[in-house]
Amino acid sequence: MKLKSDNQGFSLIELMITVAIIGLLAAVAYPSYLQHIQDSWRESARLCLLNMTQQLERQYAADLTYSGWGDADGDGRDDLLTSDCASDGDMATRYRFQGDVTLYSLQAVPLGSQVSDQCGQLGIDRQGQKTATGTAGAQECW
Repeated sequence: MKLKSDNQGFSLIELMITVAIIGLLAAVAYPSYLQHIQDSWRESARLCLLNMTQQLERQYAADLTYSGWGDADGDGRDDLLTSDCASDGDMATRYRFQGDVTLYSLQAVPLGSQVSDQCGQLGIDRQGQKTATGTAGAQECW
């Protein structure tokens, strides 16, 4: 009499090997994913700063001053803080504007998980001088 063997399914060893492989892949992929997210938020902040710079130059061409830009439409709200760039859903970046009649500077201040970004705060001024306060230099971050 021959006994029939019903080997259906996985053995414990096969399951443990599969879990170990998935764990190794996740350990390699997750930090890379986080770096990609930080890079994309930094790029978004950089593009927003450049967009705001263009808005400021249009303001200056029309009024010969940068100082009124914070509330250009007269509704009592800071237009910089209500622009498309400043209202990202996850609030990974806050934007600062400092300006007077002939000079201005803009900063993108990282928030939340973006605080650990190697570039820190990104900045740009009227002369086009670009800055980064983090461990990486402005050349690398811009």
